[in-house]
Amino acid sequence: PTSLANREVLIVSEDINNFGIPIEYVVEVSDIYADDIQLIENKETISFRGDLIPFIYMRNAFGINSVGMQNQYKTVILKVFEEYFAVAVDIIECRQQIVMKPLSDLVSRVKYINAGAIMGDGSILLVLDVYEIFVNLNLISQKITKERDYKATQRIVVEETLKNDYYSEQKNHLLLSVLSIEEQETIRS
Repeated sequence: PTSLANREVLIVSEDINNFGIPIEYVVEVSDIYADDIQLIENKETISFRGDLIPFIYMRNAFGINSVGMQNQYKTVILKVFEEYFAVAVDIIECRQQIVMKPLSDLVSRVKYINAGAIMGDGSILLVLDVYEIFVNLNLISQKITKERDYKATQRIVVEETLKNDYYSEQKNHLLLSVLSIEEQETIRS
Protein backbone atom coordinates (compact mmCIF):
# COMPACT_ATOMS: atom_id res chain seq x y z
CA PRO A 1 0.00 0.00 0.00
CA THR A 2 1.10 3.57 -0.65
CA SER A 3 0.45 4.54 2.97
CA LEU A 4 3.38 2.41 4.19
CA ALA A 5 6.99 3.57 4.10
CA ASN A 6 10.32 1.96 4.99
CA ARG A 7 12.46 4.07 7.26
CA GLU A 8 15.51 3.61 9.41
CA VAL A 9 15.12 4.82 12.99
CA LEU A 10 17.12 5.03 16.19
CA ILE A 11 15.04 3.33 18.86
CA VAL A 12 15.13 5.00 22.26
CA SER A 13 13.27 4.28 25.49
CA GLU A 14 11.70 6.68 27.91
CA ASP A 15 10.24 5.07 31.02
CA ILE A 16 8.43 2.01 29.58
CA ASN A 17 7.78 3.57 26.16
CA ASN A 18 9.83 2.99 23.01
CA PHE A 19 10.13 5.69 20.37
CA GLY A 20 11.75 5.79 16.97
CA ILE A 21 13.76 8.81 15.86
CA PRO A 22 14.15 8.97 12.07
CA ILE A 23 17.85 8.42 11.43
CA GLU A 24 18.12 11.29 8.94
CA TYR A 25 17.78 13.73 11.88
CA VAL A 26 20.34 11.99 14.11
CA VAL A 27 23.80 13.55 14.11
CA GLU A 28 25.38 11.91 17.12
CA VAL A 29 24.69 9.93 20.28
CA SER A 30 26.65 10.83 23.41
CA ASP A 31 26.68 11.00 27.19
CA ILE A 32 26.18 14.47 28.63
CA TYR A 33 27.15 15.15 32.23
CA ALA A 34 25.07 17.43 34.45
CA ASP A 35 28.05 19.78 34.77
CA ASP A 36 28.02 20.27 30.97
CA ILE A 37 24.49 21.71 31.03
CA GLN A 38 24.41 25.51 31.10
CA LEU A 39 21.45 27.76 31.78
CA ILE A 40 21.38 30.54 29.17
CA GLU A 41 18.42 32.96 29.11
CA ASN A 42 16.43 30.54 31.27
CA LYS A 43 16.98 27.66 28.81
CA GLU A 44 19.22 24.64 29.24
CA THR A 45 21.98 24.33 26.67
CA ILE A 46 25.07 22.26 26.01
CA SER A 47 28.18 22.94 23.98
CA PHE A 48 28.28 21.07 20.68
CA ARG A 49 31.02 21.65 18.11
CA GLY A 50 31.84 25.04 19.62
CA ASP A 51 28.23 26.30 19.72
CA LEU A 52 25.59 26.28 22.43
CA ILE A 53 22.55 24.22 21.44
CA PRO A 54 19.20 23.66 23.23
CA PHE A 55 19.06 20.68 25.60
CA ILE A 56 15.68 19.12 26.44
CA TYR A 57 14.39 16.02 28.21
CA MET A 58 12.14 13.70 26.24
CA ARG A 59 10.24 13.04 29.47
CA ASN A 60 8.98 16.64 29.40
CA ALA A 61 7.71 16.38 25.84
CA PHE A 62 5.43 13.50 26.83
CA GLY A 63 4.57 14.50 30.39
CA ILE A 64 6.37 11.53 31.95
CA ASN A 65 7.26 12.14 35.58
CA SER A 66 10.86 13.07 36.15
CA VAL A 67 13.08 10.64 38.03
CA GLY A 68 15.09 13.50 39.48
CA MET A 69 18.35 15.04 38.49
CA GLN A 70 21.04 12.69 37.22
CA ASN A 71 24.78 13.05 36.85
CA GLN A 72 24.81 11.71 33.30
CA TYR A 73 22.27 11.71 30.45
CA LYS A 74 22.06 9.53 27.34
CA THR A 75 21.66 12.17 24.67
CA VAL A 76 20.76 12.22 20.99
CA ILE A 77 21.97 15.25 19.02
CA LEU A 78 19.46 16.08 16.28
CA LYS A 79 19.58 18.42 13.30
CA VAL A 80 16.59 20.14 11.68
CA PHE A 81 17.53 22.27 8.69
CA GLU A 82 20.81 23.80 9.88
CA GLU A 83 19.91 23.91 13.59
CA TYR A 84 21.03 21.42 16.22
CA PHE A 85 19.42 20.44 19.52
CA ALA A 86 19.95 17.69 22.10
CA VAL A 87 17.36 15.34 23.59
CA ALA A 88 18.03 13.37 26.78
CA VAL A 89 16.51 9.87 26.85
CA ASP A 90 16.58 6.99 29.34
CA ILE A 91 17.99 4.30 27.04
CA ILE A 92 19.38 4.23 23.52
CA GLU A 93 18.33 0.83 22.19
CA CYS A 94 19.42 0.27 18.58
CA ARG A 95 19.21 1.36 14.98
CA GLN A 96 16.59 -0.52 12.97
CA GLN A 97 14.71 -0.56 9.68
CA ILE A 98 10.93 -0.34 10.17
CA VAL A 99 7.79 -0.19 8.06
CA MET A 100 6.00 3.00 9.11
CA LYS A 101 2.29 3.55 8.90
CA PRO A 102 0.60 6.94 9.34
CA LEU A 103 -1.55 7.17 12.44
CA SER A 104 -5.33 7.46 12.41
CA ASP A 105 -6.89 10.88 13.03
CA LEU A 106 -7.59 10.03 16.67
CA VAL A 107 -4.02 9.01 17.47
CA SER A 108 -2.43 11.66 15.24
CA ARG A 109 -3.52 14.33 17.71
CA VAL A 110 -0.83 13.10 20.10
CA LYS A 111 1.89 15.75 20.13
CA TYR A 112 5.32 14.97 18.72
CA ILE A 113 4.29 11.64 17.09
CA ASN A 114 3.71 11.29 13.35
CA ALA A 115 3.71 7.55 12.59
CA GLY A 116 3.81 4.09 14.10
CA ALA A 117 5.23 0.67 13.35
CA ILE A 118 4.53 -2.84 14.56
CA MET A 119 7.76 -4.47 15.68
CA GLY A 120 8.73 -8.13 15.26
CA ASP A 121 7.71 -8.93 18.84
CA GLY A 122 4.24 -7.40 18.30
CA SER A 123 4.92 -4.21 20.24
CA ILE A 124 4.10 -0.82 18.76
CA LEU A 125 6.83 1.73 18.10
CA LEU A 126 5.80 5.38 17.88
CA VAL A 127 7.90 7.49 15.54
CA LEU A 128 8.78 11.00 16.72
CA ASP A 129 7.95 14.10 14.72
CA VAL A 130 11.39 15.70 15.14
CA TYR A 131 10.36 18.87 13.32
CA GLU A 132 7.42 19.44 15.71
CA ILE A 133 9.70 18.91 18.72
CA PHE A 134 12.16 21.42 17.23
CA VAL A 135 9.41 24.02 16.69
CA ASN A 136 8.24 23.58 20.30
CA LEU A 137 11.64 23.58 22.05
CA ASN A 138 10.70 26.58 24.21
CA LEU A 139 7.54 24.91 25.53
CA ILE A 140 9.33 21.66 26.33
CA SER A 141 12.39 23.23 27.97
CA GLN A 142 10.50 25.61 30.27
CA LYS A 143 8.95 22.79 32.27
CA ILE A 144 12.26 21.44 33.56
CA THR A 145 13.87 24.85 34.02
CA LYS A 146 11.43 25.79 36.77
CA GLU A 147 11.88 22.41 38.47
CA ARG A 148 15.67 22.52 38.12
CA ASP A 149 15.86 26.12 39.44
CA TYR A 150 13.83 25.08 42.48
CA LYS A 151 16.02 22.02 43.12
CA ALA A 152 19.21 24.04 42.59
CA THR A 153 18.01 26.65 45.07
CA GLN A 154 17.19 23.93 47.60
CA ARG A 155 20.64 22.39 47.14
CA ILE A 156 22.42 25.75 47.65
CA VAL A 157 20.46 26.39 50.84
CA VAL A 158 21.33 22.92 52.15
CA GLU A 159 25.00 23.31 51.21
CA GLU A 160 25.31 26.71 52.89
CA THR A 161 23.53 25.45 55.97
CA LEU A 162 25.91 22.51 56.30
CA LYS A 163 29.04 24.58 55.58
CA ASN A 164 28.12 27.15 58.23
CA ASP A 165 27.46 24.41 60.79
CA TYR A 166 24.35 26.29 61.78
CA TYR A 167 22.16 23.30 62.59
CA SER A 168 22.65 20.55 65.10
CA GLU A 169 23.95 17.14 63.99
CA GLN A 170 20.39 15.71 63.84
CA LYS A 171 19.19 18.44 61.51
CA ASN A 172 22.29 18.02 59.34
CA HIS A 173 21.48 14.33 59.02
CA LEU A 174 17.94 15.21 57.93
CA LEU A 175 19.20 17.72 55.36
CA LEU A 176 21.77 15.27 54.02
CA SER A 177 19.01 12.79 53.22
CA VAL A 178 17.91 15.17 50.43
CA LEU A 179 21.29 14.90 48.68
CA SER A 180 22.90 11.96 46.90
CA ILE A 181 25.85 10.19 48.56
CA GLU A 182 28.34 11.85 46.17
CA GLU A 183 26.95 15.31 46.97
CA GLN A 184 27.12 14.59 50.70
CA GLU A 185 30.79 13.64 50.49
CA THR A 186 31.56 16.78 48.43
CA ILE A 187 29.93 19.03 51.03
CA ARG A 188 31.62 17.33 53.98
CA SER A 189 35.11 17.77 52.49
